[in-house]
Amino acid sequence: MILPLKVFSLDKDKAIELSEEHLFLERQIQRIIETNLQQIFGLQLVKSEFELHGLRVDTLAYNNESNAFVIIEYKKG
Repeated sequence: MILPLKVFSLDKDKAIELSEEHLFLERQIQRIIETNLQQIFGLQLVKSEFELHGLRVDTLAYNNESNAFVIIEYKKG
């Protein structure tokens, strides 16, 4: 299942949703998410950008609550 990521800018205390033309590059989004993985999703970063059995994984994280690994793939479009 692919969930769309909404991106917001803060203007004082007000969150303003950014339109698609204001979005960052895929790599920038990845850095922001990985840096804030615990705060956003409650996940722990395991590994970033690696290959496993010929498949490339953007972000591998771990969910302590469900005792499960989570793979995050970033797509700008």
